[in-house]
Amino acid sequence: MLKSGECSVCKKQIITPVCILCLTDEIESWVDNNKVSLVKEYRIYARDVMEKIRPKQILKCSVCRSNATCNICPVCFAEKIFNWLAKKDKKLATNFAKDFKKNLKQIQPGRQLFA
Repeated sequence: MLKSGECSVCKKQIITPVCILCLTDEIESWVDNNKVSLVKEYRIYARDVMEKIRPKQILKCSVCRSNATCNICPVCFAEKIFNWLAKKDKKLATNFAKDFKKNLKQIQPGRQLFA
């Protein structure tokens, strides 16, 4: 059974909760700046990831401060996006990992984004 504040994917405590809207917006902006042709596909993929992850839980987002759905830690979400990008463009996926590693270390200490 999932404990409150626990990631549905890795089952670790979400140290710094980030709501789905903030997670997807930040990464969508990155995709838009790096390969605009993938933005529409990214939106579809991100929506699919979020719909499949259960259970849903409400936590206070550390970015926008709203009480919002947060059921996956930023590292697990970024890993899913990294794997999706790797299927589309390996160099782009590598750049994504480099760009997000530092930020993710601050949000979820002790977790590494694999590249």
